[in-house]
Amino acid sequence: MPTWEKYNFQYCPKLVIFNKNNEVLLCKRQGEEDFNWVFSFPGWKREKIDISIEIWIKREKSEEIWEKVRIKMYRLFNIEKEYVKKSWDTMILPHYVWFYEWWEIIINEEYSEYKWLWLDDINNINTIWTVIPIIKQFIIFKETDFFKESFKYNNFLI
Repeated sequence: MPTWEKYNFQYCPKLVIFNKNNEVLLCKRQGEEDFNWVFSFPGWKREKIDISIEIWIKREKSEEIWEKVRIKMYRLFNIEKEYVKKSWDTMILPHYVWFYEWWEIIINEEYSEYKWLWLDDINNINTIWTVIPIIKQFIIFKETDFFKESFKYNNFLI
């Protein structure tokens, strides 16, 4: 297993979760230096105990939005962004597309609230700069034949 401390960046995946109405889940951060009171995608940083993406995402999904929530991940596509924090630490942010299946969302203490929003409504709230372009890219991708065909075989439910 790699020794993460020797690298000078954090690997912090984000969940871009769409519901059946094509709304996206955004959560408002609280108590954080860089993103305090800003809506963003739920996400976390990778920990030493995360030996596979499935274990990693299942653990963090349970911590961030509740263990009983069921979401389905599309495995073949993600969008990566880089962010430099106020402390000058770098974060690599892979954004994975998910589809909400069932159960109530219950956010943890890192967030003050959550909302399901249409793309047009997101312009009216305070978000991280990457939110709107990423949602647009995923919406376009979801309409492709490649996505529709490959999603049948390249997804998993957690």
